[in-house]
Amino acid sequence: MIELTCIVCPKGCRLRVDDQNGYKVTGNICARGEAYGREEALDPKRTVTSTVRILFERQKEPAAPVAPAIPQPLPLVSYFRPDLPQIEARLPVKTSAPISKAKIMDVMAEINRITVRGPIRIGDVICKNIAGTGADLIATRSMLIPDA
Repeated sequence: MIELTCIVCPKGCRLRVDDQNGYKVTGNICARGEAYGREEALDPKRTVTSTVRILFERQKEPAAPVAPAIPQPLPLVSYFRPDLPQIEARLPVKTSAPISKAKIMDVMAEINRITVRGPIRIGDVICKNIAGTGADLIATRSMLIPDA
């Protein structure tokens, strides 16, 4: 017997999945809870969130100082190195759909090999069908200029 709490709706039903009797689900109030309990027992899935390396080419300094029009948000992660010809930062990403928990390590291994060049807009597909899961890796933040 597998016991878990349903997270499909705010009610939080205490589900019991009988893995010895055809994965029969009890304790659910709605059909969505039954489907969630069965899926969680047979093939649990999760959305993967992470970051990938993003590079921006270093811009030449302007001749005259330019006043910033809009204050920029604080950087998520930035590795500003004046000695390199580019600026490296981290771009937040996620899978477009939940993937099997068994494939998470494969997805993360592929994410760790990815480097993109800026600018990137929120929703841009970074990698199609990542690790053969059927889900795409998408940007969850626009990065049009490098974080300082």
